[in-house]
Amino acid sequence: MNFAFFGLIIIYPFVISYKTIKGWSRIDELREMYGSYFEELRIATGPHILVYNNYFLFRRLIVALVLVFTRDMLFLQIMIMDFTIIAQVIINGHLEIFETRFKHNMEYINETLVMMTLYCCVCFSSFVPDPKARFDIGYFCCFFVALQLAINLYFIFKQSLSEMMFSFRIWRHRRSMKQ
Repeated sequence: MNFAFFGLIIIYPFVISYKTIKGWSRIDELREMYGSYFEELRIATGPHILVYNNYFLFRRLIVALVLVFTRDMLFLQIMIMDFTIIAQVIINGHLEIFETRFKHNMEYINETLVMMTLYCCVCFSSFVPDPKARFDIGYFCCFFVALQLAINLYFIFKQSLSEMMFSFRIWRHRRSMKQ
């Protein structure tokens, strides 16, 4: 049962990619069918942008497998995670997959902050034997996590607020038209 589940997790993105590449001329239908699989991607560049989606899903699988099978080897976990981040940045920079420059830059910021958090985690291993130093480095780790959270929440709330203001203006305009 577990092998079937892992098989589906690995095969499913490639099946979607195959169907998408095969039917690339009907990209609008595929966007409706698979929804967020194409969200905010620059479709005009062609089907090679699906490398990003496949790597994104494959990376999540790698994270789970690394954490389960190497739970006693913190340094190996951090190395593998750093390599996946570096590969993600290379794919993002090479393919320029997002429609907006803002989304592209946010991806770089998020990946950088995750990498900084991972580097802080190295200091919780046996490389730093002093408990006081580990405790102090914990503040930097918390800072990087809080910074990433604050940056992302700021833009989420900013977008939500602008959409609410737009809806309110439309509502007010319709109300004034009725009177």
